[in-house]
Amino acid sequence: MSGVHTGVQTKIKEFNPKAIFLPCANHSLSLCSVHAFGSVSVCVIFFGTLESVCTFFSCSTHRWEVLKETVGVTVKRLNNTRQSAHYNAVKPIFKHFEKLVKALEKLCDAFENLDMRGAVEVLMTNISNFNLLCFLHLWYHILLEVNHVHKYLQIEGITLEKCVVKLKNLKTFLVKSQEVLVHNAVEYATQTCAEMGIDIESRKCKRLKKMMPGEIAKDTGLTP
Repeated sequence: MSGVHTGVQTKIKEFNPKAIFLPCANHSLSLCSVHAFGSVSVCVIFFGTLESVCTFFSCSTHRWEVLKETVGVTVKRLNNTRQSAHYNAVKPIFKHFEKLVKALEKLCDAFENLDMRGAVEVLMTNISNFNLLCFLHLWYHILLEVNHVHKYLQIEGITLEKCVVKLKNLKTFLVKSQEVLVHNAVEYATQTCAEMGIDIESRKCKRLKKMMPGEIAKDTGLTP
């Protein structure tokens, strides 16, 4: 229950000062995930791209039918207040990425109007890149574990002690598996790019000219 200052929680305590606020572990885990996503700009961009995929297909019955016929599943919207919403948004795109690309290619043929083809081209550029594939693999496996914990915490009759143990195990997994998760994500993205012919050169950083001792800034261009 929110409203520690002026909300429902405060109103209840006005009538009964002895009322104790016990936060829902499941809801707290959801909030933790949402704030974790929102604190990193590249994650905000990643989930924003997934939302744009859902928006593109859901705004037209024709697009939605092409998606269902080609992919076999539908994409899901993000919802910051719904448990497992981010997992449900990542899963179909990760599991059926190649089919999703084929669905977009179908919507980009000569029989579609210019607006449709233009929107598809923009969306294809946003999803067909190395970084997004890395995040797809990374977040799918992280959110898979988080989703398991969400379901476990909802088991009827579960004790507080078991909830604490499960949450600690999740924390241990996230801390100890960081390098493995990132390595596997890079391997997956590299292999997928090679199989689908996606250029990964854009992920390389621009190298600056090495400065000599005493220089404090990179060289500027010549002025006319």
